Amino acid sequence: MNIIKKCLTDSTYFLARHMSTKLKRKIMNSYHIPAYIAPELFQKLRTSEFPTMVVIQTHAYCNASCIMCPYRDIIKDKNVPKGYMKPELFYKIIDECSKYNVKKISPYLMNGPLLDENMFNYIKYIRKKMPKAVININSNGFALTKEKAEKLAETGIHRVVFSVHGISEKKYKKITGLDLKTVLENIDYYLSLKKKNNTSVEITGITEWFTDEELKKWVDYWNKRNVKLIYRNLHSRAKNVKVPEVISKMQKFGKTKGTKDKIYGCTHREGTNKMDIMFNGDVVLCCMDWYRSVVLGNVNNDSLYNIWNSEKFNKIRRMMVSKDDSSDNFICKRCVKSIG
Repeated sequence: MNIIKKCLTDSTYFLARHMSTKLKRKIMNSYHIPAYIAPELFQKLRTSEFPTMVVIQTHAYCNASCIMCPYRDIIKDKNVPKGYMKPELFYKIIDECSKYNVKKISPYLMNGPLLDENMFNYIKYIRKKMPKAVININSNGFALTKEKAEKLAETGIHRVVFSVHGISEKKYKKITGLDLKTVLENIDYYLSLKKKNNTSVEITGITEWFTDEELKKWVDYWNKRNVKLIYRNLHSRAKNVKVPEVISKMQKFGKTKGTKDKIYGCTHREGTNKMDIMFNGDVVLCCMDWYRSVVLGNVNNDSLYNIWNSEKFNKIRRMMVSKDDSSDNFICKRCVKSIG
């Protein structure tokens, strides 16, 4: 069974790197059919022996205050841990990952990765220990000074996605709290270094904030720079976004549906192929779990393998397909990425 799963994983990742975004979406949507027919079996077939994608939060901070992101509330919440990951813990995680069929490592989670001065050494270490793994980060680009851009270009990182939610300076400032001119200049400089490496640079934006005119201007701007665009949709991050203006906009687009009574799995690979690790070693269920409602273990005290294959994690997987009972507040029932 594990050999079959490995072959499926290898072929899936190969195809994912060579197919169009439109085709990827169609394949993701096709998950719904077998999930509805045989959710528990489909969940088991999708679940790998060890996560094929590992996401690591090296610290808990961001320099933006985007109105559609829970961070602006999380940073004020004294009950949510804050801090930096100890380098020895990061290296321990990568050392274990290097023993398995991990396809992708993202040293970025719920934060601004370029605020961490250790990031460049971390990426180099991943490259050394796991030369076949794809490494990527998402950044708003504001902290990407020329010095950091040059350091990042030298790491051999495979993919950098810059979130740029606007093309109007005034609106961008209102949405993110950052200066658009600085962000654009920083990204342009990094693009000028692209010849030094094979980094794939992509731009993403929640385009529902744009007017038709702004969207055309945004698309034209980045097309001139020959970078791939990713169009994101506004959603509540499992109902963790609290800003009234955002909730009002989601209501306008019909995106404030109630809690799902029954769920059939996750389109986002959470719990089946993807593991999310917080700066203090806590393993949470997914990247939507800003308040750590489901903590599955801690890698300071246990191995990733043991946590991934634990009865606690397996119980959550059964809850994800409504095989075991869960409360109405279970994060998957609140999430747009769950099948239901």
